[in-house]
Amino acid sequence: MLIYEELKKLWSQRFIRGVLLISLFLSVGMMYISKTSLEKDSVNISAYSELKDNYDSLEIDVATQEIAHEIETLNLYIDYETYIALPDIAESMRQEYYNDAFMTESFIQDYQTFVRDFDINETLMLYQALFDYYTMIQDFPRFVEDSINVIEAMENQPFWKNYSEQRKDYYSKQSAYFENLRGVSLSSENHKGVDVLLGTNLEPILIIVGIFIFLSVFEIDHTTQMNDLLLITNKGRTRTTIAKLIAGTMSLLGVFISIYALLILTNQLIFSSINWLAPIQSFPSLAYSSFNMSLGRWFMWMVSGQFVGMLALSFLFGLLYQVIPNRIQAVFSFLLIFSFSAGLYFTIQDTMMLVPFKYLNVYALIQARDLFQSYSIIETLGFSLSKINFIYGVGIIICIIGTICIIVLRNAQLKPQLSINLRFDKLHATIVPRLKRFGFESYKGFIMQKGWLVVLVIGLYLGNIYIGIYQGLNIKTLDEKLVEVYREHGGELNEEKILWIDTQYDFYDNLNKQLSLNAKAYKDHTITEEAYYDFINEYLSHSVDKAVFNQFYDHYITNNSEELVYPNGYQALFSINTETREFRNALLLIVLLVLVLSPIIAFDYEQDPDGIATITKKGNLPLFKSKIKLAYLIAFGAVIIVSLVDLFTFSSIYTMDAWQSTFQSILPSDFKISNIPAWVLDLKLWQYLLLVWVLRLSGAIFSTSIILWISSKFTSIVIVFIMTGVVLLLPLLMILIGIQSFEALSLHSLLMGNGSIFNGTFLTSLIVYGFIALISNYSLYIYYKNR
Repeated sequence: MLIYEELKKLWSQRFIRGVLLISLFLSVGMMYISKTSLEKDSVNISAYSELKDNYDSLEIDVATQEIAHEIETLNLYIDYETYIALPDIAESMRQEYYNDAFMTESFIQDYQTFVRDFDINETLMLYQALFDYYTMIQDFPRFVEDSINVIEAMENQPFWKNYSEQRKDYYSKQSAYFENLRGVSLSSENHKGVDVLLGTNLEPILIIVGIFIFLSVFEIDHTTQMNDLLLITNKGRTRTTIAKLIAGTMSLLGVFISIYALLILTNQLIFSSINWLAPIQSFPSLAYSSFNMSLGRWFMWMVSGQFVGMLALSFLFGLLYQVIPNRIQAVFSFLLIFSFSAGLYFTIQDTMMLVPFKYLNVYALIQARDLFQSYSIIETLGFSLSKINFIYGVGIIICIIGTICIIVLRNAQLKPQLSINLRFDKLHATIVPRLKRFGFESYKGFIMQKGWLVVLVIGLYLGNIYIGIYQGLNIKTLDEKLVEVYREHGGELNEEKILWIDTQYDFYDNLNKQLSLNAKAYKDHTITEEAYYDFINEYLSHSVDKAVFNQFYDHYITNNSEELVYPNGYQALFSINTETREFRNALLLIVLLVLVLSPIIAFDYEQDPDGIATITKKGNLPLFKSKIKLAYLIAFGAVIIVSLVDLFTFSSIYTMDAWQSTFQSILPSDFKISNIPAWVLDLKLWQYLLLVWVLRLSGAIFSTSIILWISSKFTSIVIVFIMTGVVLLLPLLMILIGIQSFEALSLHSLLMGNGSIFNGTFLTSLIVYGFIALISNYSLYIYYKNR
């Protein structure tokens, strides 16, 4: 009965229901990010699946042979293109690509027919990816045998006797695992869908949900002062606390199941059905696992481990909340511990003596996918333990100790704690009356509606992503030299710069020819060994400069502009190569606006804190102005901060000092510009950056206007959360499923900025959504005027 009441109290909170709804939409968004990231590193999934379906009907040996033949033909097409593109003066280079087939009429006709309908390089990548997958399936028996043989060979080596008994036992178990894989037959499966599912980064969402649930579980009675009543009874303390912990656990489990059920359903709608009975080695993400399991069984173990980890983190936060009653300080303390644990996890190597501290921390608890990849151990101080058993044993211990400590601490709550709360209430009562209207609206949004927590969590998540980008894109010496070449010889091309480029090309071309001549002369004994190696040393001394010039020259011959600009930083900033980062930022901006702004008017219906102000002569319109001002400041601030972090991150990584060059000068030769207006291509880079920022701000204005209008139409904050989620996030879900007609209804492309420019819809979107925003704001004005 107590558990039911705690669940009822928890889920009667509109904020928790809103968090659940947003987390579901956000999870699907994360899966889309996983899909685009996978396609960036590999091939288009839809095209790959279509090609794979055509070959899955064949025997895998026959399919592999046919694909190999297609790859050979495509490579021949590429050589032919290179051959006919090289000038006559580079005859020696042309001969490297020559093939007798180039002279046959049938080959030329086949080539011309193919290039009319297909892109050679993209098609080659598709066939190569499918060939690699089929080869992986064919080679699996050999992989198993090789793994067993390697371990057997190690046992016969002299160094084997120096291994500890724990290490020997580990290899024996690994050998036994691989023995169990003998006779396992792999099959061709929907592995791209599984790769996307496993690549979906749900951990931040689940951690946030866990914090919200356990914060709310204990906050309900604290804010209503029910603790003072419940905790004075003899048995009510322990029973109430246990009921709260069970309710929190059940709620987290329910959210867990809901998120994964939605992801699996959406995944199978976008891709095709998943064969959960297939061996896990049939999927490249798990190809080298030593576990003999079906995908369904492995997935259940992985998700169970992930749930234990998330539950342990939630119990840890619950414990911190009991020790630190101030919720802001509790959240910061939890994030500090989590960040410190992440630092230990990434800095301590498995070979160090401190390795137990790498896995004996809370960050390791969320690494379920990595931990369940294969059997591995932690070995230190003469002991060895399975990583899975060790880490999730720690998670279970945290849950047990957390439960005991929470019960003890809540049972020990006495009057000193009550007096602290009363003093805080007194401080609250002192500050609030002194706030002006705009200040009070800000207080309601950020303190009373927990907006500060939403901003903090999303800010930390984005910060973690940008730190990862910064650490992963270090500029090397080659890039620094390339920047110098662009600075000196790039920019607006003139006769002097073109002459230098041609001279350098001739120099390195002659250097290559001289290398071939010297090699032949040395082989014919017409030059001495000393002379030959002196030339080799001279040739190698130019290798770095030659590699730099080759990159510069490749850009020169494929350039569509009269300017040569070092493009890498601008291409990253403007999402030329992938829209993943922009889509994620747009999605998080929408989520932030929905969570923070949805209650801004509906809250007044439920709590009516402005009831007195609205009956005064000037109370209505100033109230309207305060709410509009706050909402747009939040929207503008969020967009500007994200955009500035974008600019700062990439300008710190790359050299970006060509802002006076045109936007077209940094576009790759194969970039589709048919949808981009000509006047945009001619914009200076700094002008184009301002255009992107204006579009993002416009998207924020339109989103805010829609949210405020919806908030004024419904008296329940929960309904407002649902309606704003449907209007702003549902179109994204439909796009993910493949219903592209919803693209016109989605505001995410404007919030992305570059995305709306690349697809040519930004002018139409500005007009349509600008009109909707005007109508929404006017309707809101009339509502407050007549209220």
